[in-house]
Order: sequence, then structure tokens, then C-alpha cells
Amino acid sequence: MHENDNVLPSCCSDLSVTAACLSSPFIQRRAVGSSGRISWLYDAINDQIISGPNVFNDSTVTFSCQRKECFMKPCDPNLRSNLLKWCNTEDELRLSVALQLCESKGIGEFINYSGSIDEYTRFLCYTHHQTTEYFKDEVFTSNTIKPRKLVIDATHAIVLVNFGIEALVVLQLPPDDEQVQTIDHALERLCTLLKGDQQDVTLSGEHKESLEKILQIKVFSNTAELTGVKSVLDLHPKIQSSLKNEHLLKPLNYNLCPINYIYDTRDENKYTFTELSNADVIAIESYLLPFSVDLKNVARAMGQSYPNLRQHLKGEHKNMLTSYQQLKAMYNNEIHRIRKLVIDIRRGDIKESKIHEELSNDLADNSRKMLADFRNQLKKIQKKDSFIEDLSEKGFIYQNAADREIYADDNRQVLEQKVLGGATSTHIICSNDTLYEKSQSKWHTLCDQLLKEREGNPQLNLIYVDFSYVPYKLNDFIILPTTEIISNLDETQPITAPKSERSKSVEPINILLLGESGVGKSTFINAFVNYLKFDDLKQAEKNPTVLIPVSFMITVDDNFTERVVKYECADDLNNEDHDNLGKSITQHCKSYVFTLQDGRNRGQKLRIIDTPGIGDTEGLNQDDKNMQHVLSYINNLTHLNAICILLKPNNSRLTVFFRSRFTQLIDMLGENICDRIIFCFTNARSTFYTPGDTGPLLKALLNSLPAKRIPFSKENTFCFDSESFRYLVAKLNRIKFNSMEEADYNGSWEKSMTELNRLIGYIHSNMSDPIILNDSHSAKHAQLMINS
Repeated sequence: MHENDNVLPSCCSDLSVTAACLSSPFIQRRAVGSSGRISWLYDAINDQIISGPNVFNDSTVTFSCQRKECFMKPCDPNLRSNLLKWCNTEDELRLSVALQLCESKGIGEFINYSGSIDEYTRFLCYTHHQTTEYFKDEVFTSNTIKPRKLVIDATHAIVLVNFGIEALVVLQLPPDDEQVQTIDHALERLCTLLKGDQQDVTLSGEHKESLEKILQIKVFSNTAELTGVKSVLDLHPKIQSSLKNEHLLKPLNYNLCPINYIYDTRDENKYTFTELSNADVIAIESYLLPFSVDLKNVARAMGQSYPNLRQHLKGEHKNMLTSYQQLKAMYNNEIHRIRKLVIDIRRGDIKESKIHEELSNDLADNSRKMLADFRNQLKKIQKKDSFIEDLSEKGFIYQNAADREIYADDNRQVLEQKVLGGATSTHIICSNDTLYEKSQSKWHTLCDQLLKEREGNPQLNLIYVDFSYVPYKLNDFIILPTTEIISNLDETQPITAPKSERSKSVEPINILLLGESGVGKSTFINAFVNYLKFDDLKQAEKNPTVLIPVSFMITVDDNFTERVVKYECADDLNNEDHDNLGKSITQHCKSYVFTLQDGRNRGQKLRIIDTPGIGDTEGLNQDDKNMQHVLSYINNLTHLNAICILLKPNNSRLTVFFRSRFTQLIDMLGENICDRIIFCFTNARSTFYTPGDTGPLLKALLNSLPAKRIPFSKENTFCFDSESFRYLVAKLNRIKFNSMEEADYNGSWEKSMTELNRLIGYIHSNMSDPIILNDSHSAKHAQLMINS
């Protein structure tokens, strides 16, 4: 055996022995499954540990010396599908985990992490080397008498084991750039504390408050005691407690030596292990891992109930379930096929050049196509389920034409008999998915006219018969019994929304909410829903509604003690993927639909569309991406009623971003949108519920726009204060207030309620007739995307 200065890191950085050699023929493996011990055997072909007796008791050395490492860094979202590579797991071991050749526990479970990974995700990596066990150099000398091989299917022996504690902590920070900066600083401080390099390092109260703002934590560790940690503040004491218990110290990694160096193997060919090249490992991962990620996303989607499909489209629902089972079987077959390929190469039975052929053959192409087809099928099914739900909310009854035995050669008379039958006081609209997609404006107009007709005749039944799953070809919508609804539609004219005819109780009023980063959109929405739901603050105290997770600091008692108040709702962190954390609130548009319960607006749905903040602190590029996302979201709406600009009073400046975004919206939506803009001010109690110093700045900005038609007056300006909502969350956190404070918050609630009623009245009177977003807006949107 040759000597090499390149040695496996252990608890002692100066340890330089043969058993720690990193160069060939030694190989290294991270401990991701069962715990191994010195002299145990290892099957590198399958990456599995094989326990066995230690026949080298006199040749084993145990060395103890504490060495700690800890660092914090973000993760490149592009590595989302290969997390084990990000944390430096060996190529061959990553491949074995992906092919399910070996179990993945502890750090290995990181491959299954399904949470959100974005710019607000941080990874904290901690390693504590406590003990190293290794073979003496004499074990590897050629004149040593080698024992007979004990197990025939092993390729290597474990010649060095590092024991200690390892933890990989995934942290999701709040999407607030100012908070992120202070949290990052506190995390760096925590890393210094965990490393223990400086004895006098502690976490200050300010550091702890910053760390308490972290929204979610997930710990992967070789020690089970750490995986249950729910707060990053518990990490340090939990690690210190674990280090005191030797039974909790688990293997971190192994150095492996070919078995023929240790045992008398006789037949060398049986124990051959051929490593794949890095390029071929990456090629296999690039093929398999996207499958794995997509399949996990599909599995989450398939976990939904889809009640409308089960009720109305049993055949399609059954076909979807069958396709899903076939997709899983396909994936398992691919795993088995690639697994056999890798095993045969590692054994030396076939050449490594076979990989390219297997990854580009018909089986691989068919697998890709099958996955793509199912994703499209699932997308259509999900869309149909939502469409049926929307029909139900409008008061339509959904029916599948397939249940009426309709055939391709049915004439119009036969069709009417089968569809209409002897029904009375009924209007039936016949359509299919293609018509709905291509003629949405016409569909909405027909729908509105039918709903208007029902307003005059409450006994009228409205039925939507879906021809998507029958061979009969529909060239246009059909209304039965025949009425003048279709004949009165002039298809040569652009379809616009009827002004006084649209049913205000059916179509939601869509309001786009815009504001600079940090203005408080999330708190505004949380407060908004509570104003709608409860008559007074006392009633809201019993069970306030929190739609979006909140976290803020409040000063309590006579000593001005600072407390961090936070509340996570049940639906938080799921907006990305699906993910999930996924609800990155200021990173993606999200709709919140409210139903008004009082007065003449009773039953009217109000949709508030939350958006990423304007003036992102990461600069113009990120701000452009955010705005492109907003424009794309708008482009997918059928209509828009208003744009609400959220501002803080007493702003010292309005950024150039703000002006450019105004211009972009007007360019896309046309100057008609100018009359649909309203201004809402948050935290207005400090300025006696007026715009404060922001007012003159806003006027100057509006006057500088090419279209100088945006009004700014008392009529379209509303001043709120969200402190009463913070009070509700603080009460949930068992913070007490005196009677004067409660009276103050109650006053804030009552004033905001007054403004809310004025806002709803203004919207109902001036903006209930929507702006229909048609193809011309889509073209403008496309041009804006090209120019940006």
C-alpha cells in the first residue's frame, strides 16, 4: 500500500494513518443507513453494511478528540432535485440511494425533503467529530497472516469509522428582506456558538427574537433526538445534551478498503467493484431524479379527494387512478432496469458504455412520454374539478352527456329529446372543454344572461351538460330549449360585460393588491377578513381568523420587555408545490375570496389578489421578475374590477420602481383602468387616519405619469390601522393588556371597520362592472414580457 497525505477528515486533523487514506484503492461512504463498526464488511455494489465479528481486536485503535464544524448557507434552487449532491454525498452512494439499493436514514432522508426551497431558505450544517476508530497500519502489510473471508458477497471492509453527531437543518425564513438580514446575522452567531471556537459567545435577546421569526424548521440527523427539534433556539441545548450521552454518538462516515487487502479471498474476481465515472452517475441522476420529484408532486395531487370527479365523472376518475397506478409501475420498472444496469457495471459484467444506450432507448423515451401525458391528464382533471365547483357556486347543475347515451350521429331533434327530455322551467347549456377554452368571453356572457333570467324566475333550473366525453361534435354552445340568447349574440362584435345585467352575486369582484415590499399587505389581508367576519373586537377575540402566518415584536409590562409574537395558520407554507412552505407570500400571487354577509351586498364574493412587493431589495432584476409574475397572473383572469394600491403614510419617498409599475399596468390594461385605482393606507392611526406626508408625494407621482387620469381624493382613498389585528394575535399568545390599551385597540378596530364599509360601498357603486380581460390584453402582456 502506498502512502498518501490525502487522508479522510476525522476527529483529529493530524491523524495520518493508512486506514485514513483517501486515494485508491480506498473508497469513502457517508453513514446514511444502518450503523457500521470497525472491521465489519461492506457490499459496495449495493452500498450495504454486513455485520460481522471483529477478528482484529488487537489491531484496532480508538482515538477521542472533539472537532466541530458549523456553517450556514443558502441552497441553489437548481439543485432542488439532487439534495444529496448539495451536501457532498459520494457519487456512488447517491446513486445507490436513488436506486433504492440501500436504506436512507438520518442525513440520507434529506433526499425525500419536499418542502419549499427558494431565496428565503437557509441550510445550517453542523458536524461534531467525537471519536475515530481505525485499523493499525500493520493490518495492511503484506506479511500479515490474513484470515479467511467470512462473507462471500462483500467487496470491502470498514477500516475507519468516525463517530459523532451530524445535523442538516432546513430553515424557512419569512419573506421580508429586512427581517431576513437580521435573521441571517443571528444564524451566523448561532453557528459560532455551535462551533465553540469562542468561549464568550452567547445569543443576545435580539438574536433570539430574530431566530424566533423563522417560520419553519426541519432537522435531518444521524441522531434521532435532534430530528424532533421544532425551534432553532432548541438546537444548541439539544446538541449539548446529546453529546453527554455516548450512546447517541453515531457513525458519520467510513473509510473502506478492498476486502482482499484484509482477508484471504482466493478468488479475486468474485469481489470486484468497478466505480462509475462521475459523468455517468450524473447522467443517471439527471434521468431518474426528475422522475422522482415529479412523481412525488403527482402523489400529493392524487392525495386530494376530487369529490366532483367521483360524483359526475366516475369513468374519468377511474381512468386517472388506473393511469396513476400504471405510472407508479412504470417508475418501479425503470428503477429495477437502471438498478440492474448499475449492479452489472459495478460487478464488471458489462461495460460502462452501456449506460448511454439504456438512457436513450425506447423504454426511456416511453417513460418520459408516459409521465408527461399523465401530468397533462392530471392538470385537465384538476381544472375540470374546479370548473364543476365554480358551476355549483353559480347555481348550475353539472351533468355528463355520456350519462344520456348521446351518439355521434344523433340529429338535433334526437339530441334535444335526450338532453331536455320532459323537463320544464329549465334552461340547459350544452358545451365541452374545447368550446369553453376557445370562447370564454362568449361563455361568460351566456352564463350571465341565464343567471339574469333566473333572477326574474327563481324556480328556473340551470343545467350545464358537458359533451367533452361523448363522440357528438359541438361546433357552438347550444341553449335548450331554444331561446334568443344565442341568436342575439353578434359574434362579429367584441364581447364586453353587460353593465347593469351582470349578476353581482355570482361573479366575484376581483381586486389586485399592490404595494411596496414591507408595506404590510399580509397584515392588511388578515385584518380585512376579521373585519368582515366579526361585528366587533370583543367577538373577534374568541376565535380570530389568521389566513397568513404573522410574526412581530411587541413591548409589554412596565419594564418594556420585548416579546416576539407569532402565529402560524394551518394552511401556511404550502403555496410553492408544491410544496408546499410553500406559500411564499410575497413571492407569488395568491387569491383570497371573501363572501360579504351584510346589506345589499350579501352573498357577493370579493377576491383580493395578493402580489409580490414592488421595489424588491434584491434589485431591478428581481423586481422585474415579480412584476412579470403579476402581469402573467392578471392575464389569466377573466376580469378585473379594481387595483388597490397599499401605502404607508408619512413615506419620505416613492421609489422609481413604483412609477414604472404604474406605467406597465396602464400599458397592459389600458387607460380605462385609471378610474379603477383605489388607495389604501396602513398604520394610519399615527397620522390621524390621513395619508400624511405620502399624500403630496403621491400626487406628484400621479401627475408625472403619461396618463394623468388617476384620481386621488377622499372618495377613492381609505385609511386603515391594523393594530387591532396584532392585538388579537397577541391575545392568542396570552399577552395581557390593561383597560386603556384595550380601549385604544377597540377604537382602532371601529375606525377601520368604518373605512372598510366605505370601501365596500365605493367598490360596489363604482367598480362592480368588470373590465373583461380579452385577447388584446394577452397580446399586450406578451409584448410587455418581450420588452422586459
